[in-house]
Amino acid sequence: MLNPTSPRPLYQQLADLLKQQIQAGAYLPGSRLESEPEIATRYDVARGTVRQALDLLVEQGMLDRIQGKGTFIAATEASPCVNRVGVVVPYLNDNLTVGILRGIESVLRAHEFSLIYSPSEGDLELEKEQILRLLREKVCGLILMPVSSSNEAAVISQVLTPEIQIVVVDRVVPGWVTNSVFVDNNGGAMMIV
Repeated sequence: MLNPTSPRPLYQQLADLLKQQIQAGAYLPGSRLESEPEIATRYDVARGTVRQALDLLVEQGMLDRIQGKGTFIAATEASPCVNRVGVVVPYLNDNLTVGILRGIESVLRAHEFSLIYSPSEGDLELEKEQILRLLREKVCGLILMPVSSSNEAAVISQVLTPEIQIVVVDRVVPGWVTNSVFVDNNGGAMMIV
């Protein structure tokens, strides 16, 4: 079931597998998950691999851990997203980024949506944390100006849920296919000339 020769780490494969089982109803909300050693034995992986997979699912809100009691399937929330869109940008130190944020905010306001801005400071781990925070805020969509790290696609894919809509602005994330918007630098230069 897990492929040790895959470029995707085993803990991510295990997290994906457990997530699929949870979404398919193999576990009921509130039910206790097997212990880490039991999962490790069942999938023939190290306990550390199981711990990483479970940590990832806790971050995604699929599992809850209670000290001394175990890991439980999180209760599903029926509440839909609220009229908010999250925006993550690396820095606010240039006019382009500020202009993009102003444009996003004006369009969202016209459609009765609010914007939640989150800086990543050009740090991939902080970008991941900000995305998780925005998902907990129940944003309806995410606009991302990525930090353009070589492993960004893998890191971002860990935390995004399939139902969240995402648009990438002004940068390419290698290995990741999503909606995107780019500045037409060549076209702009041609118009100026």
